[in-house]
Amino acid sequence: MYVSIPTRPNGIGLAWDPQNPSFGFTIVCPVVVLREEINDDDIEVLQFQVYSSKTGEWRVSENVSDFRVPSLDFLPRRFLGVYAGKKRVYWSLIDHIMWFDIEKDVAGLINIPHHCNFVHPNMNLTNTEIGICNGEVSYSRMTKRGDLEIWLLREKDDDKFEWLKKQTIGLQLAKNS
Repeated sequence: MYVSIPTRPNGIGLAWDPQNPSFGFTIVCPVVVLREEINDDDIEVLQFQVYSSKTGEWRVSENVSDFRVPSLDFLPRRFLGVYAGKKRVYWSLIDHIMWFDIEKDVAGLINIPHHCNFVHPNMNLTNTEIGICNGEVSYSRMTKRGDLEIWLLREKDDDKFEWLKKQTIGLQLAKNS
């Protein structure tokens, strides 16, 4: 099946459950529709474009018409969404995890653990990744000491989250001579 994406997205999230074929699939594309400045802070205003294989149509989220993200947080990285099987797609930003709930048609931001990204000196990238571990969103990052931290995201209440540190692995980083 071929699906045409209507505008150039900043990131694509695919919601698909191979255990539930009747679910079909959903594609979610956050799209910058406006850049504005508020109190000397640059803000990206997003829309979420949503494709459903059940309807075969694209629509713009009605409940999330002006979702705001700090511009520095929204710098492009590998900006692909991950799906945790709970009807949400997640994207890794610089200081937050952005999510979109495909059933409720709502979005939000979750602070990353400890708000301290480590930027690799030889690359202009943060050493962080999100993924899925046993059906839960995971967040891994390299610390300045060279340890690998792995965190799991738990939902406390409806749309309220907390991070639980799963493991810290000590790694030796090679030093340039």
